[in-house]
Amino acid sequence: MRITRSQISRYQKALTEITKLAQHDLKTAFDGLLASGIPYVEVRDSLIDVVYTITSTYGDVAGAAANEFFEDISPTGATASRMAPVAPIEQVEDIVRWAVRHLFEGEPQKHSLI
Repeated sequence: MRITRSQISRYQKALTEITKLAQHDLKTAFDGLLASGIPYVEVRDSLIDVVYTITSTYGDVAGAAANEFFEDISPTGATASRMAPVAPIEQVEDIVRWAVRHLFEGEPQKHSLI
């Protein structure tokens, strides 16, 4: 079976929308935490939970979109796919700590996280 541009386009559109929603949720949370005036250490620690939740939520949605795409392109309409597990909290913590390191170095840039 040949994969059509239409099938690829639908999948790309779904991933783009999922990405936009995840980025919006992250930006909203980050802006809210910064505006709250809490210490940067608390901003960072709160973001770890926020990013873990976003990763879990939108990772599942992206996985479902991928599964639907592969079902669509499969000649039998079936797949043997399994969803990947959510990134471990330790990995999310390492990424968030790296991403917000600027908050602890000199003059922080408000939107340099995203």
